[in-house]
Amino acid sequence: MSGQTFIVTMIIICLAGAVLIIFAKKMRFILRLLLNACLGAVLIFVINFFTGMFNFSVGVNPMTVLISAVLGVPGVMSLFLIQAIL
Repeated sequence: MSGQTFIVTMIIICLAGAVLIIFAKKMRFILRLLLNACLGAVLIFVINFFTGMFNFSVGVNPMTVLISAVLGVPGVMSLFLIQAIL
């Protein structure tokens, strides 16, 4: 392997590593949103199960799942608080 080939190979490896790091950070964010969305939907179902006896519930739709994905548990609690006020 000549010196020039070695340098080009190292540059390609470094660029590939940088691209993987950038995508890993974005994927971590997307996976975190998906996990929060799933946990939020489950939390809404559980709270609806217990508050269903009192005719008090929040529907599970794309907007409520999006709110729970972005805001997490405080977002779910705010959904129920808004439902109680309205």
